[in-house]
Amino acid sequence: MLKQPSRQATKTKAKSAGVIHRGTCMCPLKSVHRMGGSSTTSSSAPSAVGAAGCGARASDKRLIELLRRVAADGKPLRVGFVGAGMMAGAMIRGLVTSATCTADNMIASDAYRPCLDTLAAELKMKVTDENTEVASSADVVFIATKPQQVQDVCAAIGKSGANPIVVSIAAGVTLDSLAGWLPSGCRIVRVMPNTPCMVGELAAAYAPNAACSDADAALVGSILGALGTVFKVKESDLDAVTGVSGSGPAYVFQFIEALSDGGVRA
Repeated sequence: MLKQPSRQATKTKAKSAGVIHRGTCMCPLKSVHRMGGSSTTSSSAPSAVGAAGCGARASDKRLIELLRRVAADGKPLRVGFVGAGMMAGAMIRGLVTSATCTADNMIASDAYRPCLDTLAAELKMKVTDENTEVASSADVVFIATKPQQVQDVCAAIGKSGANPIVVSIAAGVTLDSLAGWLPSGCRIVRVMPNTPCMVGELAAAYAPNAACSDADAALVGSILGALGTVFKVKESDLDAVTGVSGSGPAYVFQFIEALSDGGVRA
């Protein structure tokens, strides 16, 4: 009979694999106030310090320098979304609810105006019809469109002249493809999220490209970590992630629905 690993052993293994657990903050600057850098442990106000801190390693000197600069400047984290559908909307609401980013420091664009109107009315956040405006207004831009629309979105980001970290949640679009459509040297992260994000239980994996520094990857990882549990993986592992955590919940929903139907018929 196989011996099952203990919960502690499983946690240790997960941490060594790079998982960022919700609520975990190993940032050496976690005592810095989330707005403006005053020395208090208040967690009621959001900013880039609080967001970038979660999951950071004390040995990452570049990340420490980044956090100190943000704290000193008092500049909050700015996040943009190109695409404001169900997944993007869930992520936006999750970032606000977790106090990772305030609604007034987020911006979204979408070709379908009702999606934007809903977010604007509910969260009082800025919305626009121009993808270039999103790129110019954010430190991190999420591409949350259909895969066939990604190339045009990348062209708009390049046209903006800005240099945000670009995070794509479009299924099947590789880092090489994104790099070919975006300006040279662009920092790119590919993410495979899943539908439990809509109830604050994201289980995702992300893979940064070579242009991303450790600080860039940690920042994106901690933004995602505010929505659930995330792993940093090699891009070659994302296909497996897509099949298991990306598509898996849909099969579970189908199974639950079948059980429910069976119960009714019985």
